[in-house]
Amino acid sequence: MNKYLEEDRIDLRNLFNVLWKEKTLILITVILTFLSFYLYSLSLPRQYRTEIIIQNPPRQIFYEYRNFGIPITIRNEIDVDRTIQKEFIILNLNEQFIHDFNLNISSIINLDVFLNQNKKKEFDNFQVFLKKKKISAFEYFKSGRFGQVRNKNQTIENFHYFLIFPDELKGPVFLNNYVEFIKNKTLIEFTNALKKLISFHILKLEHNLDLAKKIQLEVPLEMKVNHYVKYSNNNDTVNNNDKELYFKGTKILIDEINYYKKMLERLDDLSKFDYNPILKKADDQVFLSQNLLFLPSGFIFGFFLSLLIVFFKNILKR
Repeated sequence: MNKYLEEDRIDLRNLFNVLWKEKTLILITVILTFLSFYLYSLSLPRQYRTEIIIQNPPRQIFYEYRNFGIPITIRNEIDVDRTIQKEFIILNLNEQFIHDFNLNISSIINLDVFLNQNKKKEFDNFQVFLKKKKISAFEYFKSGRFGQVRNKNQTIENFHYFLIFPDELKGPVFLNNYVEFIKNKTLIEFTNALKKLISFHILKLEHNLDLAKKIQLEVPLEMKVNHYVKYSNNNDTVNNNDKELYFKGTKILIDEINYYKKMLERLDDLSKFDYNPILKKADDQVFLSQNLLFLPSGFIFGFFLSLLIVFFKNILKR
């Protein structure tokens, strides 16, 4: 047992002696490797980070259309067999708009579309930068350079987004303008969905108007009045009992059709939904130093490289 311990001490002592003799070679290798990594890091494009805080639209902005709900598809994970199922749910309009807005703003495809529009030529330098790198905006941003900031202080009333960008891009201007672009895009998509729902409801009313005319019913039947008053108090959806709508009579149905047609026309005026989505502008930018990441890597790599050189040098001597 003592013999083996003694041999181990001799091996370690010999190893230390070899390394000590080659200390100059090891030191020079480490320094040269370290400098190589450092010089390479200087050649990399400098990057910055900026953040923006988005606020939800005021709840009253969609109040006129509160009886309409836009169905969306969600994914639910079932715990029993761990399978994913899709189902439809209907959100209120504020929740729906917030859902659509965050879905649009997180889309890298929308970032690419926004950059390519670039009507004011504000981001030409960045497009030149992308051409030199031979990558698209989609490829640049998809690698973790844009996304939502997750933090404990985040509330359901606002959302944080970050952008990482090079010298060639005016990051804060880009991010602020992008949010406005997404707001307009979401409003157009949102109002178009509402138009489809209202148009479909008008068609149902017109169909029931034809039925009421056929039975020559001008005013609601007395026995149905309470039913409709009770039913109309449900603010979740306008999906009334379609089979009984004609009992309202032609006069009420004509008034409702005209009302919803005017509602449809008012949807063309997007200014009524105008609001400022930016709670805090992206006006500050933080420099992300990449040099610090390469310095320890250069030292570690240089040390192991020097050990390999010493190892092969001693093999050749033998």
